[in-house]
Amino acid sequence: MNSLFFHDLELIKRDKKQYEAYCSNNNSVILAGPGSGKTRILTLKAVTLAKSYIHKPSGLACISYSRESVRELRKRLKQYGYTPSSKDFIGTVHSFSLLYVIQPFAHLYPQYNVKFPIKILPDDVKNSLYNSVLKELKIADHKTLPLADINKHRSLTLRGRSNIFLGSTAQIAKAAELYEKKIGQTEYIDFINIINLSAKIVNEHEYVRKTLRSQFPWLLVDEYQDLGKALHEMVLELVFNADIRLYAVGDTNQSIYGFNGGYPDFLEELSESDHITKIELVSNYRSSQHIIDASIKALGPLPPYPRYISGNRQEEVADFTFISCDEELEPQFRIVAEKVIPNLLKKNIPLNEIGIIINSNPNIHSMAQYLRARDIPFFIVNWSFENSEVVVWLQDCALWSHDRNAQSFDDLEHV
Repeated sequence: MNSLFFHDLELIKRDKKQYEAYCSNNNSVILAGPGSGKTRILTLKAVTLAKSYIHKPSGLACISYSRESVRELRKRLKQYGYTPSSKDFIGTVHSFSLLYVIQPFAHLYPQYNVKFPIKILPDDVKNSLYNSVLKELKIADHKTLPLADINKHRSLTLRGRSNIFLGSTAQIAKAAELYEKKIGQTEYIDFINIINLSAKIVNEHEYVRKTLRSQFPWLLVDEYQDLGKALHEMVLELVFNADIRLYAVGDTNQSIYGFNGGYPDFLEELSESDHITKIELVSNYRSSQHIIDASIKALGPLPPYPRYISGNRQEEVADFTFISCDEELEPQFRIVAEKVIPNLLKKNIPLNEIGIIINSNPNIHSMAQYLRARDIPFFIVNWSFENSEVVVWLQDCALWSHDRNAQSFDDLEHV
């Protein structure tokens, strides 16, 4: 722990709810919106647990869905002067499942038909299996039954302690069963298999749960709303049947992985469970109250969420104009290109301060056509490569070349 750790600890003491969340040593769910300081609190909690509550040979387990979230956690731990030990795990749910469930235990239970060494399903084999499913079901058009729908069903069908069941059509269910069977006939495993099999192994075998309990007495989960049903079932089993202590952070309004089976329903169910302490962080330290109110209005009729308030920037006033469109997206693109942006330019707002957020890549390129037709310069923030550890390292190198004080390379073990 360094001076920044104690500085940030003093900072959160000014917010009653933040400090309550940090101090909680029960099974806890922290419901927190954007700008609420949830990542800071999670990281402070992780360092405190690792230094004061978790003793060797046990370690700290902190998982999230995306590698970007994991990088942020690692970065903050490093800023607080904490270097994870070989007993700690700071990584994605897929890595945790593979390294601590499937690799050490799956060979003990042949009924799961896991083939070693583990090989991840390549894209060409995946596409071949998918096409064979469509052919077998006599479906000619990929749009009629996208692979994403099949995989979403596979991610949501695991049964366990949860009372939440999100169904799909009979056709999707049949295709998912067939696709799963075809994967089982290969030498490969895919990422959905990794999560589902891990959850089944944990849920069905006490030996596995006890081993995980001895390795990781605490389980910290970031962005819980994105992690899906299988992990939710795994967490419920580890918490309520293996006595692993849980510290989960999430926001039911920010679930972005519904296409992969990540739904806020699981976070809501967890937060309402018996023996779970629920703490809501209601202060937003990033935005003015006008922006907060506008975002809540844009979210529409959702389940109850906390009444967020601005923690600072109270004096700032935001200007909003809501335009309701009953038509499809194409007319909306035309209005943006022909009316909205020209009006902003008349107000002397430069192009580099105008952002357009669109829900998919195909629609981004449709919007681009309208901008070209109006000779409006634009830049699409997109890349076709994987933002891997090596790519992140190259980005850090570029940052260091620009400003040597902006980046250091003291810890390269995760590259």
